[in-house]
Amino acid sequence: MIPKKDRLRRSPLSEALEVYETMAKTGPAKFVQEVRAEAAKVSWPTRRETVITTIMVFVFAVIASIFFLIVDWVIRTGVTFVLGIGS
Repeated sequence: MIPKKDRLRRSPLSEALEVYETMAKTGPAKFVQEVRAEAAKVSWPTRRETVITTIMVFVFAVIASIFFLIVDWVIRTGVTFVLGIGS
């Protein structure tokens, strides 16, 4: 652990380089093995959860589109009225 007073004087780049240099170097096979081990720990959603979430995203995208369409129409109407454009 680096003493606090020394950490204050060092740049983030030098700290990052030090961490990189002290990291264990591994080969590609070991890297793939570690990636597979980490991926096995992930709690993957079921097919049903994925479908439901996807449908929810589309529904909320439609709702947001309608909302912004209405807000845009109201602002356009207000600006047109105030500036007297088109009459």
